[in-house]
Amino acid sequence: MNQKTELQQWKPNWPLVGLVALLFFVLPLASVLGSSLTDSKLEKNKYELWSWEIKHLPNALISNIGKSNSSIHENRKAVVEYFRLTSLLRTEMAKPLPEELILKNLGDEREKIEDSVEIFLQVLIHNAVKEADLTTQFPLLKNTSFVWPPVAIELETPPLVLVRSDRNKITRKGDTLLKPGLSEETIISIENETDSDETASLVVQIGGLATYPSSVLNLRTYSTILEIAAHEWIHHYLAFHPLGQKYWDSQRFREINETTANIAGRAIADLIQRKNPLTFPKNMDGRASVEKERVTSINVSDEFRNLRAKVDELLNKGQISEAESLMLKTQDFLNANGFNIRKINQAYFAFYGTYTDLPQSSSPIGPKIKEIWELTGRNIRVFLTTMRTISSVNDLDEILATFREK
Repeated sequence: MNQKTELQQWKPNWPLVGLVALLFFVLPLASVLGSSLTDSKLEKNKYELWSWEIKHLPNALISNIGKSNSSIHENRKAVVEYFRLTSLLRTEMAKPLPEELILKNLGDEREKIEDSVEIFLQVLIHNAVKEADLTTQFPLLKNTSFVWPPVAIELETPPLVLVRSDRNKITRKGDTLLKPGLSEETIISIENETDSDETASLVVQIGGLATYPSSVLNLRTYSTILEIAAHEWIHHYLAFHPLGQKYWDSQRFREINETTANIAGRAIADLIQRKNPLTFPKNMDGRASVEKERVTSINVSDEFRNLRAKVDELLNKGQISEAESLMLKTQDFLNANGFNIRKINQAYFAFYGTYTDLPQSSSPIGPKIKEIWELTGRNIRVFLTTMRTISSVNDLDEILATFREK
């Protein structure tokens, strides 16, 4: 069990890939995180999800064709080179006046090997899912099991999301997908137009989107991209089960879905790195070589956990301006100590609070799901096959009670 697993090139079943691609093209999952609202002020900056699918869906079907003879060794080298270039790119982007020619050259070099990296990541996740015994057996194909849906990844810059929350309580009341790469000036203008006496807004760069293929932010470290890609595959997997099909029914269901994907996605990424570790040159795994120095004595998780509790308390008392002043003060404090956070407001907590295993959340959902993860022995298959059955919020408490009794 401790021996390094031999990574084999995945040879996809193309009829199945085609079927799942068509399914995802028509399923509402294509709009995960993107229940865009119609708003004429935002029209020119809105992200056209269907246009993206038309462009990238065929590539999900044919991306591996002609590459079956690529050796895993060659793909490993491509991955190491890709993330070395990512580190150089992020380092240049972090400069006050980045050189456009350098950015273009680094981007062009990355693009040449991007397909190989995407295939390699798909192989890693595919094999980890099989290792976790999460394959699916179909009634008409009783002797064959599949990784379902097939893993499909597109490394790129996913859209921005305009998140809205009530000002008098933290609630995620509306999202709009926006084009990636908008200037800070445009982002601030959109937020100002959306803000009102009743509404607080925030534009955030998401790390991934569960389109098909999944859209995964390419300016992150290797470990983070593995985790994001695995997280988005969990959404694909859950879409064929009751929990995923309830995603848009309520905020509680979104919290259960996202927290389940967070926990299982991390576990799959950890499994991959244990079984097939990659070695990168120092600080060349996709991180920027020069980062803002952080004060190590500050525990940012504790800061957010304490801030969320105080903000909830103030808002419950109707003290909106006091809550907003406290969030601004904490934002300035964290930025002064090396934590780059552009804006903390009600929408910030509404967005990140959906992932209830994070300190930005005060939802009771997080501790319950984390306890189920522990009670299932941190077994990915048992955890996911348990969580996927949830079709009502009360099911979570019933499942937890059942495991506690064992």
